[in-house]
Amino acid sequence: MRWPRLHMSVLFASIVAAVAVFGTIFVSQPAYALCLSPKEEGDWKNVDPNTRGIVAIRVRFVCQDTPVDGQPCCPPGPPYYMRLWGACAPTACDWGQVGANRNGAGDIYGFYNHGYATHEVWVAMSANQPGKLWVTVRTNFVDPNRPDTVMDQFFVRQ
Repeated sequence: MRWPRLHMSVLFASIVAAVAVFGTIFVSQPAYALCLSPKEEGDWKNVDPNTRGIVAIRVRFVCQDTPVDGQPCCPPGPPYYMRLWGACAPTACDWGQVGANRNGAGDIYGFYNHGYATHEVWVAMSANQPGKLWVTVRTNFVDPNRPDTVMDQFFVRQ
């Protein structure tokens, strides 16, 4: 049996209307991904107890998919924070906390400006030393007579 044209157009219109109604019902609520803590998050200490570089680092993650105060998304500020402690005597020097983001390579990147120097910091889980955190700090000194430095160091969870 062949459907008359009028019935086909009514059937098509009914299908479109049903999709619109059910689509609105089932899709109207915003969807939020579950934020999983990244492996880099936590407190870490340098594997070298005699380091003259960074002795400890704390990486903190703030989920950017969680509604705040009834707003659909996101908490203000960056998704990551890092705090470094440098090797000083008699106690470690607290560099303070800075906001950080994940770059295109997948590393967490932060920037410090201590006046006498700037420090670019990259943090990632080590690819060749499982369970260890790899941290690179590139220091650019303001004094042109002082050479810039790059340090790669490994850390274990505290």
